[in-house]
Amino acid sequence: MALVIAEASFIVLPLWVVLHIVFNRGRSYVEILWTQSLLAGAWLAIGVFLSLADSVGDRGATLIAALAGGTIALTPYTVRRLRSSSGRTPTG
Repeated sequence: MALVIAEASFIVLPLWVVLHIVFNRGRSYVEILWTQSLLAGAWLAIGVFLSLADSVGDRGATLIAALAGGTIALTPYTVRRLRSSSGRTPTG
């Protein structure tokens, strides 16, 4: 049971962080959001690497994990760009 929870945390935690960043931008400090996204990206990268290393090899798993983790790590930048291009401003 603990193993299932640990494996699920590799997906659930980064998803929670992305939702937190999207809905709390403008209410939380930018540094906090960046720190959360970097840590969640690293956590997702570790999980992706561990689950793919046997099936696609170390190089392939490293590349896929880096792309997935980097995507999560850049969430504050992406949210800022999407909101500025749509003309919306955060309420806070």
